[in-house]
Amino acid sequence: MPKQPKSWRAFTCLRCDESSKTKFDHQKFCSKDCRYKYQRENYQHKVIELIAWSCECGEVFYRTHWRDRRRYCDRCRLKYKRIRYRIKTVKRQGAEFGMRISADEIAERDNYICHLCNEFVDMSLPRTSGWGGTVDHVLPISKGGLDVMDNVKLAHWSCNRKKGNRVDA
Repeated sequence: MPKQPKSWRAFTCLRCDESSKTKFDHQKFCSKDCRYKYQRENYQHKVIELIAWSCECGEVFYRTHWRDRRRYCDRCRLKYKRIRYRIKTVKRQGAEFGMRISADEIAERDNYICHLCNEFVDMSLPRTSGWGGTVDHVLPISKGGLDVMDNVKLAHWSCNRKKGNRVDA
C-alpha cells in the first residue's frame, strides 16, 4: 500500500501569532528565529537556586544545580585530582602500593625544592607545565622501585621528564 502524502495543516505561531501552514504535526513556530526569540524571552528569567555545600577542609562553596557533582572546593579539588592521578599511574605501571602519596605531602616534606635542580617548585602551577611539581621515583618503578615515601621526591615536571627512568640523575 503506498504511503499517503501528508496534508497541509494551519497553525498559529506561539510568538508572533502569525498563521502559517505546515506538514509537520509538532511545529509551533513560523521560523527558527521566532523559536529562538521565544526561548530567550521565556527562559532567561529562570532563577538559579544555589546549594550550599561544605568541603572536607570546612570551606563552604555553592553548587548551582543538583547535578553539579563537585565535592571539593577549588583548592582541595586540585589536591584530590593529583592523588587520583598518582593512583591511576601506579596501577597502570603495575606496582604495588599501600598508601596514597600526594604531591602536596611530598612538597611539604622536601620544602618545595626540586631534588634534581635544587630550584623552588610552584605547586599552584598545573602538573604538566614545565615548572609544575611532580613526584619523582628515585629508583624508577620500571627498574623495580616501589611507590613508597622513601622512594619518592619532589621534582619539576621538565626535570623529571629529562631524567626519565634512569637511576642516576
